[in-house]
Amino acid sequence: MKSAPQKFRGIVISRQAYRESDLLVKILTDRFGTKMFMFNRARRPGFKLAAAILPFTSAVYEGTIRADGLSYIRQAADVSACTHISADIETDAYATYILALIDMAYPDGEPIPQWFDFAATALRRMDAGLDAAILTNIAEVQLLGAFGWHHTGKTAWFVTVVICR
Repeated sequence: MKSAPQKFRGIVISRQAYRESDLLVKILTDRFGTKMFMFNRARRPGFKLAAAILPFTSAVYEGTIRADGLSYIRQAADVSACTHISADIETDAYATYILALIDMAYPDGEPIPQWFDFAATALRRMDAGLDAAILTNIAEVQLLGAFGWHHTGKTAWFVTVVICR
């Protein structure tokens, strides 16, 4: 049974080559958490969604979301690239780190709209020239709870330990 296409906002976290000319693209979405998308023939010249699947790009995507396995995107609108982040290797590293922390803190497919909004705001501010190190420190501290660290006044402890592989 085919599911109906859905519109959602997303931020490209990463992409990797798959087979001869395809790409696997991980996107942080506003309604579905992080999802992996398959783009057939994306590494060939003239691919129509090439600009929409660059790292740190945000857009309104339309596609088929699957609970398990790979999802697919048909089209993208309102594409916005972070050109300053991509041009500066240090800012690029901070932005990659923030998105990777969010990706590791929550399982794929778990809706995390507050972290989508945080990531979008942080990337926008980094692209505007704000201090990427400060924004990264804020993300690290705010994500401590997702990794099992809880603080109540005078004492702090690990409730659970998350092991990332």
